[in-house]
Amino acid sequence: MSLKHGRAGPPTGVEVVRQLWSLFQARAWTEAEKLLARDFKAWWPHTRELIPTREAFIELNRIYPEPWTIHLRRVHDAGDTVVAEVRVEHPGGNSYCASFARVDKGRILELVEYWADDAVPAPTWRMHLCQSFDVLPD
Repeated sequence: MSLKHGRAGPPTGVEVVRQLWSLFQARAWTEAEKLLARDFKAWWPHTRELIPTREAFIELNRIYPEPWTIHLRRVHDAGDTVVAEVRVEHPGGNSYCASFARVDKGRILELVEYWADDAVPAPTWRMHLCQSFDVLPD
C-alpha cells in the first residue's frame, strides 16, 4: 500500500497513523494490515493484554460490535513515537483511546494503547472539584 503524501520516501509516522485510523473507519481491514510491520505487537496495559500479531490486531478490530464511528481528535509527532487521541462513538456511549505508535519506514512496529469508557463514573472523593460533561468537545 502506498500513501499519497506528495514527496519522495516513506510517509511520515503521523501520515501512517492517520491512515490506519481512516482505514479502520472505512472497515478496509486488508489495507490497514499492510500498515503494520510483520512482527507488529500491540499492548493494552490497562487490561494487561498483549495482542501478539498484526493479524490478531486486525481481527480484534474487525469483530468489534457494530455500529461505531471513529473520531480522530489529534495526532502528534513526538520524536520516535506518534501519539493519537481518539474517540470511538458507539451505542453504549464513547470510548477514548490514547495511542502511542512506533513507526519506521512507513510501517507501525508497535502500539501501546490506553482505552477508557465514558460510562465509568468519576470517583466520589473528587466530585466537589470537577464538573461532569457528556462528550469531549471536538
